[in-house]
Amino acid sequence: EPKLCPLSKVIKVVEGVLRRNEMSGKRALDVSSFRMGEDSAEYIGSVLLKTRPVTLKLTNCALTDPCMQHIRTALLDLKDDNLLEELFLGVNRFSAEGVELLCEWLQYDESLLLLDLQLNKFGDVACIPLAAALWYML
Repeated sequence: EPKLCPLSKVIKVVEGVLRRNEMSGKRALDVSSFRMGEDSAEYIGSVLLKTRPVTLKLTNCALTDPCMQHIRTALLDLKDDNLLEELFLGVNRFSAEGVELLCEWLQYDESLLLLDLQLNKFGDVACIPLAAALWYML
C-alpha cells in the first residue's frame, strides 16, 4: 500500500502549479507522482471545474476506483466547456471498474486527443469497454 500525500500538500502543490500557469499562460495541471487519496482526487475534480485545463497529468498518483469516480464526475460536469486534450493516467491503481468510469466520460468527450493509461494493471476485461468508448469518439 503506497503512502498517500496529505490533502494539504496536494493543495499546496496545485496552487503553485496554478500560479505558474497564470504567469506563463499554460493550461496544464501536472500533479504526477503525488500519491492521492480519495479526498485529494475530489479536490482535483473541483480544480478541473474551475481551471478547465488542456492537459491533465495524474501519472503515478496511486489513483483507485473511488478516486476515478471523482475525476469522472468532474469531467462529466464540464460538459461542453471541456477543453481537455491530453489525459495522463499511467501507473495508477484503478481496476477495470475505474476504466469503466473513465469510459462513461469518454463517450461524451469531443476534445481528447491523447489518453495515456500505460503500466496500469486493470486487465484485459477493461479493454473491451475502453475500445468501444474510443471507437465511439472517432
